[in-house]
Amino acid sequence: KMNKQLPWLVSNVVEVLEVEAEEDEDKDKNGKVAKEKACVIKTSTRQTVFLPIPGLVDTEELRPSDLIGVNKDSFLILEKLPSEYDSRVKAMELDEKPTEEYTDIGGLDK
Repeated sequence: KMNKQLPWLVSNVVEVLEVEAEEDEDKDKNGKVAKEKACVIKTSTRQTVFLPIPGLVDTEELRPSDLIGVNKDSFLILEKLPSEYDSRVKAMELDEKPTEEYTDIGGLDK
């Protein structure tokens, strides 16, 4: 069975913006224009895209530099992806405090 779903494009959130709604019907009871969330994303193909309608992910969950999966054609955000990490950096992290002290290291005579 062949997979019919197109692959997603991996992108990063650059900024989450609040923009004023343009339509008159979006005004609240006090006559103020409602604020909507929009996103600026940068795709893995080096395109920067402004999305007035971000997509399926709640914009409250999105933060700058988050990794997201977007549709290749419309750039709508389909899913928030887990943060990626570089395995070389992960290998350099300290898991526990070292037990050695400076006196244990040879060649440091005063």
